[in-house]
Amino acid sequence: MPNTVQCWCRGNCQVTSVAKDLMIRNEIAAADFELRRVLTTNPNCPRAHLIFAQHLGATNRAALGLAHMTMPDDWPESAIARGRLHRLTEDMEASQEILQDAVSRWPENVGCWDELIATLEMQGKNAEARARLDEAMARFPEHRSFVRVRATLAANDRDYDTAIATLTRADVYPIELLDRGRYRDRIGDIEGAWSDWMTGKARMQSERGLVWNEEIAMATIEGLRLVASSRRWRRFNDIRTEMAFAPATQRKSSYMPIFVTGFPRSGTTLLETCLSRHPKIAAGDELQFLHDVADRLPNFTRAPFPYPLAMLSLSFGDNRPMARMLSDLYLQWASAKIKYLDKSRTASFFTDKMPLNEIHLPLIRILFPAARVIYPRRHPLDVILSNLSYPVTHHHNYAADLSSCARYYLEVDKLIQHYKDSGLWQNGYDNDVVEFRYEDFVSAPIKLLKKCVSGLVKYDSAMEKPNDNKRSSRTISYMQVREPIYKTSVARYTRYLDKLAPAIPLVRAICEREGYTI
Repeated sequence: MPNTVQCWCRGNCQVTSVAKDLMIRNEIAAADFELRRVLTTNPNCPRAHLIFAQHLGATNRAALGLAHMTMPDDWPESAIARGRLHRLTEDMEASQEILQDAVSRWPENVGCWDELIATLEMQGKNAEARARLDEAMARFPEHRSFVRVRATLAANDRDYDTAIATLTRADVYPIELLDRGRYRDRIGDIEGAWSDWMTGKARMQSERGLVWNEEIAMATIEGLRLVASSRRWRRFNDIRTEMAFAPATQRKSSYMPIFVTGFPRSGTTLLETCLSRHPKIAAGDELQFLHDVADRLPNFTRAPFPYPLAMLSLSFGDNRPMARMLSDLYLQWASAKIKYLDKSRTASFFTDKMPLNEIHLPLIRILFPAARVIYPRRHPLDVILSNLSYPVTHHHNYAADLSSCARYYLEVDKLIQHYKDSGLWQNGYDNDVVEFRYEDFVSAPIKLLKKCVSGLVKYDSAMEKPNDNKRSSRTISYMQVREPIYKTSVARYTRYLDKLAPAIPLVRAICEREGYTI
């Protein structure tokens, strides 16, 4: 039945302006709080519901966001948002159908064309995307909206000169500078690539406020270190039969998680794409739900401290059921997305590859004591370089510049070593963290893929061909995982060694410990 709810503002919504500004600045938690406040006081505002749906989609909760699509069906904004949300759930067929219909109904709406072309390109349908782009540009000659996708399509064809020329303009956006830098890197223009990346990152800070919030990031790290050092945690780790933390008991469920952790740009998307070629494993992508559980944990347990110290309250007698309740909550949220992907209903497991989830290992151990946790490593300088070439905004924008990226890499590594010393890396369920180097994986993937799925599912050789995976990843690595496993990204940092010099003292000891040379 068509939705006919009307909104008096017709696009000039005053109640959502603060939330939209917070979303632009990547202040996710503040935006979430503001949107919930707005919807509580304005429950019938369709535009507020639309923006909340977009927020849920941007944080990989698009399946949940679809419930907030209350805008009238005769508005192009509604079709655009629905198409984008279906794309973010990886339901590309539905997304394409919605957006093709939108283009037919509102051919003068640039946004409809823009979303349709993006959906086609993300599926690898370059020829169809280019044909639609030509149609759009005939209607809207030189419209600014199509600049980036024109460059992307040229780069997909390895025509990097055209891609660079397309993005060489006075009004180039910061994110386009990062793109242009990667295209220059492909043709060996090292100076030009580095200049574009540094300028793009600087402009993202000055124009969008994407500055590393070191205080919050480090407070979380320190809180997690304290949790893993506490007497309660050591008792839980050493005397499991008493279950001081009362972790969630293992049980059979329609889907259970495999946590693919690791620093962004360390090979996690490649690994997930390989694993999800197995019929028993669905790709969950970067799921927000572990963070959502962490946000709710202090209230549920009536903890006197915020997360992560709130985890210690799970040892209280009246909180013994909480681990099971919180793990069920995580699974309910995750299932809402996985059901979109597992259309054949054959999967028993799903991947959760939210970057840097390894720092939340105590929470993972509480919610899912026997869950498989996989931790790929990559040369620290390759990771840092790659983070600087993409619009990475995880963990309070640590990748805002070279200094913050290297410092955060060091602090996360210190926390991981602390977890190893505390016994968290070994969980007593004959299911220790599966840790390996990205460089070893791309050289000999079969051995490590077998290790990743051992004890979970029977090995399937289909996992060796990620390029045959029909899914469309929503992460920034979506183009790279369409190719066979390759080694050309190994030691890429060597071409930028002089640029990365300030980071070397911070990661030298890590490199020596992990067997990497500089």
